[in-house]
Amino acid sequence: MFPFSWFGSSWSYDQLPSLQGKTALVTGVSYIAPIDGKVSAQQGIGLHTALELARKGASVFITSRRPDNAALVVEYIRREVPGAEVAVVPMQLDDLQSVRDGAR
Repeated sequence: MFPFSWFGSSWSYDQLPSLQGKTALVTGVSYIAPIDGKVSAQQGIGLHTALELARKGASVFITSRRPDNAALVVEYIRREVPGAEVAVVPMQLDDLQSVRDGAR
């Protein structure tokens, strides 16, 4: 179990073990063009979560309300983590049929 505190976490992505052979689904990623080549922490926990999971070797599937935005996230992750297995699952989380279709 990871340590947690309401006053700030002492946990970091570096503590993640290898996720080779694991699959992750990250919902709600967004992408904003980087400033000076860096994506800031304010640009979305979903993007950073997907990126770090890919760095640890997980196959990452992402969802987004905007497929064009999700495609930019995939491009960014593949640029940052060459060879990363990352793909978009078209899905509107507020539409049950869309979720069913995405799960297939």
